[in-house]
Amino acid sequence: MSRKRNDLIQYLQDTAADWVPASKLSAVLGVSERQIRNYIASANKEALVIQSSPRGYRLNRTLFSQLPPARADADTPQRRQRELLFQLLNAAPSSGIDVYDAAEALYISDSTLENDLQHLRAIVSAFDLQISRKKDACFLLGTEENKRRLIRIHIYGNSWNTFLSSRRLPAALAQKFPGLLRSLKESVRKNALYINDYSLAQLSLRTGIRIWRIRGGFLSKNAQEIAAPPLFTRAALDIRRSIEKAYAISLSDFEQSLLCKDLLVTASYQDPAQVVPENLPQYVEEKYIHITQDVIRKVQERYPIARFDDNFYVKFTLHLKSCFMRRDMADSSISPLDRKIKYSYPLIHDISVYIADILERNYGLPVSDSEITYIAFHLCTCLSSHSEYQVTVTYIYSDYWGYHQKILEQIIRALGEKGIIRHVVSISDYYPGSYSADLTISDTDMAFQGKFVLISSLPSSNDFACIQQAVEKLFSKKQYYFFQKHFLRFFDSRCFLLSPEADSSQLLREMCAQAAGLGFISKDFYPDVLKREALSGTAFHEVAVPHSLTANALRSFISIAIPRSPILWEGQKNVRLILLLGVQESDRKIFSHIFDFLVDILSDTANVRKLASASSFSEFLEFLDEIAHT
Repeated sequence: MSRKRNDLIQYLQDTAADWVPASKLSAVLGVSERQIRNYIASANKEALVIQSSPRGYRLNRTLFSQLPPARADADTPQRRQRELLFQLLNAAPSSGIDVYDAAEALYISDSTLENDLQHLRAIVSAFDLQISRKKDACFLLGTEENKRRLIRIHIYGNSWNTFLSSRRLPAALAQKFPGLLRSLKESVRKNALYINDYSLAQLSLRTGIRIWRIRGGFLSKNAQEIAAPPLFTRAALDIRRSIEKAYAISLSDFEQSLLCKDLLVTASYQDPAQVVPENLPQYVEEKYIHITQDVIRKVQERYPIARFDDNFYVKFTLHLKSCFMRRDMADSSISPLDRKIKYSYPLIHDISVYIADILERNYGLPVSDSEITYIAFHLCTCLSSHSEYQVTVTYIYSDYWGYHQKILEQIIRALGEKGIIRHVVSISDYYPGSYSADLTISDTDMAFQGKFVLISSLPSSNDFACIQQAVEKLFSKKQYYFFQKHFLRFFDSRCFLLSPEADSSQLLREMCAQAAGLGFISKDFYPDVLKREALSGTAFHEVAVPHSLTANALRSFISIAIPRSPILWEGQKNVRLILLLGVQESDRKIFSHIFDFLVDILSDTANVRKLASASSFSEFLEFLDEIAHT
């Protein structure tokens, strides 16, 4: 329970101060709502660190930050190893740490300590660092810059808030950090640069760690010379002066060079709001514009629902330039929204993974999970409200001093994401048959074609409830029509595995072999599915939907596997149901709708568990029909 409870606390800590419903926490952690309540009760044994209300749960941040650290012998191996890593980072380079003293302080045996060191060796190697042992002494070897990168990414998860709440920071130092945030922002803007709030938090974290390490006597001595434009150089100098004054420390020219590098990957010349397609070449090199255009073209071919406006085109081009700059400077960025976007917008996340593959395969840009999340963040601005089943609406009004505008705003709110206004027309301009839509809404009672909702000239809450009911019914009808016409033909009784005895890798291989034996896929399909999984796992909630990156199936299909008990999918999440999706080129245009429909059904844990309880292929289809028809 300890690990899941800690995951719960971490999720609440990463989430904004809003209340999180139990259903949401249940979906994120892949456990029942009852189990969520057990985790919360366990976390609140000593203090009420998790608050509850009818709207859900949230972290009591003030109380949580004041809790004393737990004793190492009563803590998790992860926290113990974190403590050991701190000791190595803070040790004098000449003496390191005494391994026996460390074991005694952590209440562990020498052999346990050696196991912890072995685990840490694998972690630090990813940051080009090494843990070396000479007799009783242990050392962390590598550059100071890489040690700070380890602190920023591994220890604090690239979170400014987590760094601020660290109990390791001297109180006098921590108290000045809010002022540091303002100072950084002023220095950036004073030098005609632009920085958004996410990037400002990144810059603040990097700078805070720099101050902390310098005050501890750990100086960077081998910084690479950065060829930076004058505006960035001046901003770095301003920041250096404000740091030296506020914290009574001296920064070397090397440290200023690192500051300049941080600015190059977090700030930019322009406010994106001032950039439009016409002046984009003034801010971005032609090669990045061509890359964006190529990516958009390929995405629109693969996912016909994608419609990109000028706003997306401009901001995504600016973002791509930043990605390439980070690559060239061997820098990295971590998003605080990884899990949220993946679980809230799975289709958008899938499109982001496809974009990541294009960038890596065609342009040599490695894209991490965090970068995929930032791509999804951009996509959400233009795709999050789109649905193939959206109900189109014509609003016909009797004009009275423009009062219909206020009613229109209320209608749009009532429609939500399931409906969209197609026509707004005065009754005096209306001609039957000229304005086609799924639903007509009007304050005039006449013989309109198709579905119609009559509302009052001064609509009541009941009128808007009637609109919502009509939209819900039409939306469900569209979904079910798609289910009957397209979705069901993807299933085949020969692609059904019940209670397979295999781990996730074996099961995926077996499902692909089964499809290959039926002539549904070529030999290229299985490696392509593995590549898609490697980019970002396809498990969400309690289901995995593995699929290839391209429409390379010889016949479209959905293969089903229901394990006897939940299995760990690619080492990430326990799943009860696996649906392997293959799409033939001729069905490429409906792939996004198939995926969207699957996600809509499988986002409800109750639906997943119902489908996973099927004892045969026919029963699975019966359950699926019940869910789709609900």
